[in-house]
Amino acid sequence: MQLIDRIAEQRERQVIERVLPMLENGERVTHWTRARKPRTNKRGVAFLTNRRFITLWGGTLWGGRQDGDEAIAWDDVEAWGVDARAPGGPLLALEGTRNGAVVQMIVDHARHAERVKQFLERYQELSSPPRRSLERYQDHGDFEPTVDVAVETERRSLGQFTRRAAITILGITLVVLGVLLLVLPGPGIIVTIAGLAVLGSEYDWAEDLLTWVKQRSKATTQRFKSRRRAE
Repeated sequence: MQLIDRIAEQRERQVIERVLPMLENGERVTHWTRARKPRTNKRGVAFLTNRRFITLWGGTLWGGRQDGDEAIAWDDVEAWGVDARAPGGPLLALEGTRNGAVVQMIVDHARHAERVKQFLERYQELSSPPRRSLERYQDHGDFEPTVDVAVETERRSLGQFTRRAAITILGITLVVLGVLLLVLPGPGIIVTIAGLAVLGSEYDWAEDLLTWVKQRSKATTQRFKSRRRAE
């Protein structure tokens, strides 16, 4: 149990580390949840800080800011709403004076559902009541200006189960092949990363492990370059 707790703490720390380069002095993360873009299914993380709502997508999880990331100050939020009945998980839309965001919160198991419920409760504490109706994201769902909703685990269709099974088989096959190629001639690290990327489209543990591998690979490369320059 202690090992599981340590792994959970490490993953929590790793997720929060992703957003640290974007934070301002005195800004701190209060809550976060796994999320995806509702129309592209790109996975990412939504963060609540004491100052802003922030979302990081795709390559941002490995560091650096990407097009499509959002950072909206609480004072700038003019409209927001939640669609609790959206297939795949609750939708949260925000519109500010300059930009906006819409995220679908992932609830594919009970722990995710509980995290989303806490996330929404904290969101309402940080955000002011909407000053107008949604305009930009109105067509994304049936939004209501409340977070007092029941958060249920996502029910997957047969097609979704089939897709998940196919991704699991392909991803594990690539990871195993990549590990074998680490001791045999071949691009082992590239194949391993490709396998984790495939699994990361369905499993957050694979996404976290992929981020860790990328970070360690980048750090190793930087140390090697520094050593070469010193010589």
